[in-house]
Amino acid sequence: MLQNDIKKLAEAGAGMRIDCSNKFVQDLVSIAQAAKKGHGLIFLENTDKLLLNDKIRIANAGQGYIIFNDII
Repeated sequence: MLQNDIKKLAEAGAGMRIDCSNKFVQDLVSIAQAAKKGHGLIFLENTDKLLLNDKIRIANAGQGYIIFNDII
């Protein structure tokens, strides 16, 4: 699915699971901002290669609408 389509769905309030292994951090931040705007939960999977600072950026952008769904 295209990045813009994912953002539009998130802004519309859709919840979804996203595989982060093929996404750029800035794209995930953008999706998180859209999820906050639309109040839809986003479950991020395969985040093990993201740096902690990147995860914090994404979480701050989503402000409660982002769930890191990896097993810790």
